[in-house]
Amino acid sequence: MSDSKFISGVIIGAIAGIAGKIVYDNREEVLDYVIDSYYIAKDEVCTFAQHCSEKAKEVKDEIDEIKEEYSEFAKDQLDDMKDMIDEAAEADK
Repeated sequence: MSDSKFISGVIIGAIAGIAGKIVYDNREEVLDYVIDSYYIAKDEVCTFAQHCSEKAKEVKDEIDEIKEEYSEFAKDQLDDMKDMIDEAAEADK
């Protein structure tokens, strides 16, 4: 059992060494790929953040509109109650 583990370790080590050598030999291309990937990811994050910001503004505008409608409704209700109280007070005179 330990012989197979040793052989597996040697194979994995050899593969890692070969991969490391390939990356080292092609470090310019790998660096360009990493930089390109960074800028693509950055652009995607910025696009997502902009989208979220726009959606949040839309929701805020909707909430402000609903708030204004309820505020006007409550004001109208209070005005109606005030008028009823004024009418009742004049009727009692």
